[in-house]
Amino acid sequence: MDEFLSQGFTSNIQNKSQISPEEEFWVHCSNIHTWSLNSYDTSLLDSYLAFPLLKKLADAGDLIAKRVFKEEISKRLKTNVPQVLRFLLNEKYDLYLTQEELLSSILNTEDSIALSDIASYLEVKYYLVFQFDDLREKFLNIYRSQEDLYNYEYYFSALNGRVLELELFMNKNHALFPRTFNKFKKLERLYLYLDNLGQKMIDFNIKLESLLHLKIIGFGTVRLSNILKNFPNLKSLEIYGDGYGLTQLEVTDDSLEYFKKIRCVFKFVIFLKLI
Repeated sequence: MDEFLSQGFTSNIQNKSQISPEEEFWVHCSNIHTWSLNSYDTSLLDSYLAFPLLKKLADAGDLIAKRVFKEEISKRLKTNVPQVLRFLLNEKYDLYLTQEELLSSILNTEDSIALSDIASYLEVKYYLVFQFDDLREKFLNIYRSQEDLYNYEYYFSALNGRVLELELFMNKNHALFPRTFNKFKKLERLYLYLDNLGQKMIDFNIKLESLLHLKIIGFGTVRLSNILKNFPNLKSLEIYGDGYGLTQLEVTDDSLEYFKKIRCVFKFVIFLKLI
């Protein structure tokens, strides 16, 4: 990962190979001293050194270092370089940013505002992941429970400034599908968790042609309108009821035929045939 944090550090060391270790030490001390006197201006110190030093200083409570460190994290997130993003997430550097700072760093303005509005409406906080991989799928299938819905970190992934994968939670207090959802023009995968919404039909009130994979997990009584009118290009659809309540899905002859052509999983789901 060091090569992504510094492009010139190795060459600088090679250029200094003619000086003694003691002289090199004092050169570094002088550079760091100058850097600290100038409010940790990252242009004055190689990022190979500046980035870990800023982290140590921020963790120690240095407010100036914390501000600069957050700016550096944001700058790296904006590069959208996969290796850089994976490194930052693995090291949990994204957790130094507020929700607003994170979203504005990784997303374009339209998607950032939309996801911020959804997080505020649903009263949840979103965390960034590199992708919704197989390990996460296994975790969800094994450990997800109704209680988890209210004590859970919700996630999204992004590609080139757009939301690519997203989790969404709805209950009786948040029964309307967020209208800003239409802004996600590149969303391909959605995990939708529904908790005991009662007999009121869930109408998505949107049409999102980019969505390819939809997984719905329902607890208690959940009624779903005809999904294909909202997401016409699905390649996979999974709907799981909890076995105790009642998960219902409106279907038509056309939708039933379409389901035969894509990957579908239905567990504890009742079809409501529309005429």
